[in-house]
Amino acid sequence: MNIHLVKLESLTSLDNNPRKHPRVQIEELKRSYQMFGQTRPVIVDEEGIILAGNGFYSAMKELGVPEISVHRMVGLSKSQKTKLAIADNKTFELGSTDQDILFQLLGDLKLEGDLDIPGYNIDILNSILITEDDADEIEKRLTEYGTVAAEDEKTIVSKGMVENIDDSEDTITVTNKDIMVEDDKGMKRPYISCPKCGERIWL
Repeated sequence: MNIHLVKLESLTSLDNNPRKHPRVQIEELKRSYQMFGQTRPVIVDEEGIILAGNGFYSAMKELGVPEISVHRMVGLSKSQKTKLAIADNKTFELGSTDQDILFQLLGDLKLEGDLDIPGYNIDILNSILITEDDADEIEKRLTEYGTVAAEDEKTIVSKGMVENIDDSEDTITVTNKDIMVEDDKGMKRPYISCPKCGERIWL
């Protein structure tokens, strides 16, 4: 591979690039660079026009990085350059994530105490990832939810608030997919919805 270290100012973004780079992506690309450095070269032609890696280029400009690694492709026709840019975007989109494996890997990282991963919100990851200890605490909360202490039962019945109390036990099984996250006064809070009444149960 023809890789060179070149000055950022010598490169030019691709005109009419079909791939858009929203602010959140640029910020996460900057975080990734600060954490790991450059992990793959930017693809350019003989004139320094970027065929693949325009988002990374924009992030590096904002960081003020003076030089980056590029793979220079020589001898491509105009149509080949266009197809390369389109194909690079599309082939990336064709991939998918195995959620079970992802959750396993993220769970391992949580046990190590480090969920600072570019591309992910650490607060949301902490909310949706459940360790064995977390699961025990959630099960305890769900078991206690809606129950009445024995000493309070007589008071409630004597005051005519209810005719009787059903002491049958209902079990609610919770998985990661059942847990939702909502912003509550600037804080991310996990909750589930009761399958019987639909009431929100904060965890």
